[in-house]
Formats: sequence, structure tokens, C-alpha cells
Amino acid sequence: MENLTRRQGIALAAGVVTSMNLPRPANAAGIGKKNNLGLALIPFTIVNNSGSGQPVYIYMFGLTKALGNNSTYFLSNFNGDLTLLTENKEAKSYSLVMDKPIIHGFFPQLVGVRIYVSVGKPLRVTVNADGIPDSVSANNPPPNNVNYDTLFDFAEVSWTSDPDGVTKLGGNTTQIDSFGLALALERNGFDAARLDTPLTIINGFDGNTDRANIFKDIKAAGAPWDSLIIAHPDSGKPLRALQPLKAIENGLFPEDQMADYINRVLDHYKSNSMVFRHELIKYTGRTDSDKRNFVFTAEGSGATYTIAAPTTRELYANTIKVEPIDGIGHALAAAMGASFLRTTLIFNADVPVGQENRNEYYFQQPVCVYAKALHKYGINRHAFAFGYDEVAGDSGNIVVANPTLMRLVLLGL
Repeated sequence: MENLTRRQGIALAAGVVTSMNLPRPANAAGIGKKNNLGLALIPFTIVNNSGSGQPVYIYMFGLTKALGNNSTYFLSNFNGDLTLLTENKEAKSYSLVMDKPIIHGFFPQLVGVRIYVSVGKPLRVTVNADGIPDSVSANNPPPNNVNYDTLFDFAEVSWTSDPDGVTKLGGNTTQIDSFGLALALERNGFDAARLDTPLTIINGFDGNTDRANIFKDIKAAGAPWDSLIIAHPDSGKPLRALQPLKAIENGLFPEDQMADYINRVLDHYKSNSMVFRHELIKYTGRTDSDKRNFVFTAEGSGATYTIAAPTTRELYANTIKVEPIDGIGHALAAAMGASFLRTTLIFNADVPVGQENRNEYYFQQPVCVYAKALHKYGINRHAFAFGYDEVAGDSGNIVVANPTLMRLVLLGL
């Protein structure tokens, strides 16, 4: 499934606990229940706070190893029951319709889960011979994309089991492909480091005007940022804002948008140094002017890591090249990528700039308007605007142990 492993190699930081004045689950009754496949369940509340009179649909699928395979299942009812996906060459709906503003159901233990929310009509997908549904595309135009004119978005969730019997529920509302709907995703459970301490994590947005304000800010920025917005062909209302990579793929956004800044960073670090710290080791970075690389040298051992000067596409696609490719190299590449897209390089020698100085993010030119707008309205200013956004914890993503309930809220259109 596309993009489900894009966070590999990124060092995660602690998330943030918050709360919202939205309808709450009545209780966590139902812990210990099983679904039709014998998988564990937790209460799952879905709230439609959109203010729209149009129907809202939920389409959810994920994987399980509990049955001895990696087969893909879809949610067949709100009680948490699942049905195996099988080959289907004709696009069809696997969605459930919300027939009331609040659904109190159950969420089954799956990994690699996507929970799609669509407004007005259900999403339709094909399923390949391996039983894997095609990804719902945000940017492929019709006629190849039957969902292009549908208003939708999704959250990602994964509920895993440790060998010691502790289960962990992680998730996020992601804008790495696009932003279509303002969603909030809540997980309740316990702190993984202190299993007797309750913990609540909420990602996403908490205001019914957040969606409108995000589109307003992106449009107000003018070219090339306003070209990220895809409007409905009939109403002209925004369906989604594409992440710059997706817009580049459609020829809507300049492939060299970050080129001038990349060159300025290369020039600056010919005569200046930047610092990356990993597992108590300090790495000092400078530009290798002959090869247009950034070379980081470890204090003490002299070990080196080389980052090739990235392109605009590589930055937004989370594909910076690093040698050697190991755990430290992946973390360094992610930190450099986040620093480029937050435009903190040159102005701050730390790679990355930490959360305590996050006011420096999206401040210096060229500002990534897409990410800035999402973070401006996100809960605790966290969002997930690009793959490297988890660096320094700016996506606010964190797991809860032994989860007791989950809640998904669709906010105002």
C-alpha cells in the first residue's frame, strides 16, 4: 500500500496531549470484545461535525497477521467486523454510510490502516489479484480517477502487539498527499513508558473554520501556491489542496521552487558549519564545494556521512540521498530535509531546529505556505505536511499503549 512505510528512518520525538470541546464517547465499555474474525476491539466513535447536509461515508481497510497472513480486510460494519478484500477489476464502493451524526462502534486490531472519510458520495476502488485495493488518488485527473471530484481525506492508524503482550495504537491525520478535510483523531490508553498512567493523544484540527482558513491562506499567498488548490468542476468550491510534490507531478507547481534556496545553503556552508546530534554524538557539517555535497563528520571517530544536494522534488518526496545508508544516515537525511522545508538552514546552525525554537519554522524565505497554513491551524500547531515533518516531533504523532478507545471527528466544511 502506497506511502504506508514513508516514516522509516525518521527519529520521532514526544507528542503532545490535548483536548477538544467535542462530543465524547460515553465510556470505554466493550474492552475485551472480539469481532467476527476473533480480533480484539476497542470502542470507536465517529462524529460528523461538518455542518453539511450531504451524506458522509467511511471506508476503512488494513492488514492483520493474527490470522497467519498479511491479507487485507475492509470494515464491513460499525461493530468492527471485517471482510476479506478479493480481486475486483471494476471500481466499487466498500464504504459504510453514517446514518446519524455520531456513530458509536468498534475498531478492530489491524495494522497499516487507512480510514477514509468522503462527503456526498462514497469512494470507489479496484482490488488487485493479491487483494490489495488501489490507493485513492488526490491528483490523478479523470477519466482514470473516478474519485477526483469527490471530497475526501483520510487518517492512518496502526494497532500493533509487542512480544510482552502490550499493544500500541498510533495514528495521524496526514496531509502528505493533500489536504481535503479537517479531521481530528483521538486515541485513549496509557503511557507506553508508564503503563499505569492514562494518556490521551489528539492529532489534526479542532476548529470548524480551520478548513476554510487553510484554503484562504493558501489562496492569499498567490502564485505558485494558489495552484495547489483543486476546485470542484461544478461548484468551484475547494476539494483539496495538493502537497507540492503532487502538484509538481501534475505540472501545476515549479519543479525548481526550492532551487535558489538550496544553492544559497550550499554556498553558506562552504565557510560555515552546521551541527547534527545523534545518540550523544556531534556531527559537524560543511559543503564539499567540488561535489556539491554536504559532508558531516563525527566528533571523536571521524566517521563521515554525505548528503547529496537535494532537488525540490526530492525534498517534498522524502527521498534525500545519503551515504552510508544506515540508521544514523536515515536520521540525518530526515533532519536535513525538515530543515530545508522549514527554511531554518543558514539562519540556524542546528540540524534540526528543536521544538523549543519552532517559531523559526516557516519564517525565513522561501516559506512553504502549504505546511505553514496547516501548522497554523493544527492542534498545538502540529500537522503532517511532508514525510520529514515528524522530525523534532512537529507532526505530534505518538502512540498510546493498551488503547481503550479511538475517536474520529469530521470538522466544518
